[in-house]
Amino acid sequence: MISKQSKINAKGFMFLAIGYLKEQGISIDNFAAYVGDKFSQGWEGLKEKPVKEIASAAALNWVSVGCELISFSSDEKEAIAVLSGVPSTDDLTFAGLTLTEFDNYWDLFHPIAKFLGVTYKWNRQDDKVTISFSR
Repeated sequence: MISKQSKINAKGFMFLAIGYLKEQGISIDNFAAYVGDKFSQGWEGLKEKPVKEIASAAALNWVSVGCELISFSSDEKEAIAVLSGVPSTDDLTFAGLTLTEFDNYWDLFHPIAKFLGVTYKWNRQDDKVTISFSR
């Protein structure tokens, strides 16, 4: 029960923060870069690890705010996670955001990837988002 409530709270805070930025006219892109930059130091332990571990940690971060992990695959050079469930229509309505506005937040892993010396990419297809990390 606590785990479920903590996910709801984390997700709510994330959406409220992004919605607030929009209301204040502050760039969501810049916020994502700021968050990624601040969090990157916490990823130090993954600096020399395989991309599989990096992508797994990134996917877990998204799962902690309500995403569902649909699939995960990796080899020595690339790891790919497919996620769904965030944002829902209710999430967007709650925060006063469009899908395009929220999708800027997926960029938060760019500074983390740079810090780790890997490449990060993401793309959306319908309700699924694919994130990948490669060397």
